[in-house]
Amino acid sequence: MAAYVAFALTDSLYLEGFDKLNSYTNAVESFLCISFIFLYFEYFLLKGKLNSPTRNPVFITNCAILIYMTSTVGIYLFLNNFIAQNDADAVYRIYFINLVMLLFLSITLARAFWLVGPVATPADRYCIS
Repeated sequence: MAAYVAFALTDSLYLEGFDKLNSYTNAVESFLCISFIFLYFEYFLLKGKLNSPTRNPVFITNCAILIYMTSTVGIYLFLNNFIAQNDADAVYRIYFINLVMLLFLSITLARAFWLVGPVATPADRYCIS
């Protein structure tokens, strides 16, 4: 965590500055998230309980984040180049792709939360239905 913060500060202060999107920091963030997701998948496979991964909310959440991160890391690396070229159409396309991927991520996370269902609280014991 400290190494990531140090890299983000170095990127902001020296590499890209404050006037650009910190695409290198986004790339490192995506690489770290994808690495942690692959570690979870390895744990999930080695655990041996493969009843139904489509019914496991954590598995679904990790799949959604993996798809979002892998689809947006590349476009953020080129965003500063398109901004420097003053190519508004390419920037709009990048943000549209990001919008579609965020919509996919939101729907998938909503499905994962729906699979968990409501959690009974201690106050629910005393409610009369």
